[in-house]
Amino acid sequence: MAMLLVPGFMLDADLWRDVVPELAEYGPATYADLSQDSSIAAMARRALSEAPPEFVLVGFSMGGYVAREIVRQAGDRVTALVLIATSARGDSNVELQRKAAIAGHTGGAVFRGLSRAAVASSLHPAMQNGPTSSRAS
Repeated sequence: MAMLLVPGFMLDADLWRDVVPELAEYGPATYADLSQDSSIAAMARRALSEAPPEFVLVGFSMGGYVAREIVRQAGDRVTALVLIATSARGDSNVELQRKAAIAGHTGGAVFRGLSRAAVASSLHPAMQNGPTSSRAS
């Protein structure tokens, strides 16, 4: 049984490094690359173009959204679906509007990483300017 493993946002095939050896007895693994496209539908199309004819589909986090789109596009090729740490619920109108606004500002550009300010905004205030000498060694 071949597997298609779909990572989450800002992740790649390395996400699966520790589990693939355990899954190897069940069949080969193929990895979806989400870094090349700017829409869920395009990510799904690319993953399908590189996937085996039939496969077990595993989606993690944002990869779960891509996995659901893969099922929508080619459900006859998917023998089983595993969703991990993702949502099976559709976006609300507010979420759709927010995503449309974000997409409109990017000009369809492919994600290339977060800015220093974006990363800092997700850190504890004491760490937003990087490690300090006041931190215990």
